[in-house]
Order: sequence, then C-alpha cells, then structure tokens
Amino acid sequence: MSINRQCTNWALREAICPPPPNSRLILLALADRCGPDGRSAWPTVETLSLEAHCSESSVRRALKALEQCGTIRRGDQRLAQWDENRQ
Repeated sequence: MSINRQCTNWALREAICPPPPNSRLILLALADRCGPDGRSAWPTVETLSLEAHCSESSVRRALKALEQCGTIRRGDQRLAQWDENRQ
C-alpha cells in the first residue's frame, strides 16, 4: 500500500476530527499530499478550499480545530518553498 494511501486511510478511518464538519475532508486533502514519511503536506489554503468546496475561512477554521485537538501539527512553513529535493 502506498504511503499516501496509508495516510488517506488513517485520515478517513482513524483520525480524530473535531467540528466543523468539513475537518475530515480537509484532513483527507492534506493526507493526499503527504510526503513519503507521512508528513510534509503543504497545500495552500486556496487549494484546500477548492478541493473541499468550501470557503478559505472554513478551511482555516478546520485547520485550527485539527491542530488544537492534536490531529495535525504545524511545521516550519519556510520549508514549504522547497520540493523533496530541496530545490
């Protein structure tokens, strides 16, 4: 099973997802973009908004709720500018 599939399965079936209701959908979009280690998902709020069919403010609320309950953790946002080859 691929890493992204494992991450997606975890997000769909096991992860704690608090309100708002779209939190799980946002988490699935993050899981779909995780790196080989199951981390490092850095889509923009705009991208998450388009994929989840909700407003950017809804995405921000969901991300905040997911972070507060410990399901996700904010990383070093400066790393988002690099690809997997550090370029």
